[in-house]
Amino acid sequence: MIKKQTSRIWLALRVIVAIILIGWGGWSIYQATHPSDTSTQPTSTTIPTAGEPTQKNADQKAAYTVPADHPRQLIIERLGIDANILPMSTTKDGAMEAPVSAWDVGWYNKSALPNSGGGSLIIDGHVNDTLGKPGIFAAIGTLQNGDVITVEKGDLQRISYTVSSVNQQPLANVDMNDLAKAPSGATEGVSLITCSGTYDQGKQTYTDRTIVRAAKNT
Repeated sequence: MIKKQTSRIWLALRVIVAIILIGWGGWSIYQATHPSDTSTQPTSTTIPTAGEPTQKNADQKAAYTVPADHPRQLIIERLGIDANILPMSTTKDGAMEAPVSAWDVGWYNKSALPNSGGGSLIIDGHVNDTLGKPGIFAAIGTLQNGDVITVEKGDLQRISYTVSSVNQQPLANVDMNDLAKAPSGATEGVSLITCSGTYDQGKQTYTDRTIVRAAKNT
């Protein structure tokens, strides 16, 4: 009698295990064929690695979408810049993240939104790629007061800003809180930032930062 009960218990356990395995397999297949809804998140087509010496073509740039009130495209005609703006957060050590690609720029997602009524968007970009070739922000230090910077939103509305200052300063002196504020005398603005100075092998970064401030045109 005991042997029969033991056999029944083992049979029941095998059935339960089989049901669990079948259920897990079915869920895995469902997950693979039904990805999570990401329609509310920024998306891009192809983002090459920073070391890839190629840029997105016009169709790839045009296909990039973000929420209507987010910055989508950065345009600086004087420098020939027309780049997708990717939302960025901070690294584990608190520094602002930068795009993987040397041809995209990054918008700090806790700074201002374009046309929001106050503050400044903080936008960063690479000075070069991993092959040593100039990146998207290699020449922002040549901008001059009066030059125009344009930000296109996700709804394709364009907001223009006029450069009010260009300067280079040691990394230790950069005040991100100040960059998040509108330039003096303005209600809204944009702050561009990139690496400059000399490369510090020990810290794996450049010694300085080039910063461009611009005020929204009224």
